[in-house]
Parts: sequence; structure tokens; C-alpha cells
Amino acid sequence: MALLPGNCGVDKLFKRNAMPFSGLSLKQPSSFLRLRSLPVACLPPPTRTRNNKLFVTSLSIYTTERTLQNAFSNHGKVVDVRIIMNKTTRRSKGFGFVEFATEEEANTALKEMNGKILNGWLITVDYAKPAPRSGRAPNVPQNTPYMNKEATAEAADDLRNP
Repeated sequence: MALLPGNCGVDKLFKRNAMPFSGLSLKQPSSFLRLRSLPVACLPPPTRTRNNKLFVTSLSIYTTERTLQNAFSNHGKVVDVRIIMNKTTRRSKGFGFVEFATEEEANTALKEMNGKILNGWLITVDYAKPAPRSGRAPNVPQNTPYMNKEATAEAADDLRNP
């Protein structure tokens, strides 16, 4: 049986290689060697990610979204521009994202703009990677010592007894 991406075939392998317990004995440890090896890994189905979003770093703190859009609009239709800001100082953290309408435009902009000077700074452009998924939902308050203990206990009871 050929293993295809997304099709592990483990159930069929277990059924085919299963041995009755009566065939096993402590006197014959070699009886375990009759099992065939299982596939090491089952590949997930291939997914095609769109590479129309670029990551731009080494930006000046004076670079605005408008100047970034103007610089990249020469290479295609810019759909979205985001410069990541510091929450307390409200200044640029020095990196941002530029999203294009098509992958070809993004590829052209990557080749043309990587290593160029923008507002006196040498910028670096690369494809944006997807954000890592965290194990918890965003904006969920954690159990902190500042939370009301009675409210926390009441909420836990409500979850246990709907």
C-alpha cells in the first residue's frame, strides 16, 4: 500500500499485522519480530500558502505607512500596509508588513526592494511567515492574584454545572 499525503493507512496496517495473543509466549521472544514496521510519519495533506505578504525590517522610526506604501506601490497593487508600533511610545518598532494583490507582484517587490535605502535606512524584505499559534485563546484573562477569588470560584462552578 502506497502512503499518500494525508492517508496514513495505520488502521489497515494494524489489522493486517495483528497477531492473536495465543501466538505470543514468553519462551519465544522472537515472536515479536514478526510484526512489520509501521510508517514513521504520516504526512499532512499539502497546503499551498499564499506568498503575497512581505515582511519589511530595519525601518526608520520616522517611516510611516504612507511612505512605505508609496515605496512599494511602484512594483504592484498594494492591498495593505502595517507598521508595528510600540504601545507605550507609539513609535515604530522598526518593522512592518506589506500585502500585495498577487504573488507575482510581491515577488517582484521582494527582488527590487530588498537592500534598498528608505528614509536613510537600508531595509530588508522577506516573505512574511504565518503567526505562531499559541495554546490559548487571545485576550483570555489568566488567573492572577488580582482577580476576585469568589468570582473565579463562581465562574468555575458555572462551567461545571450548566
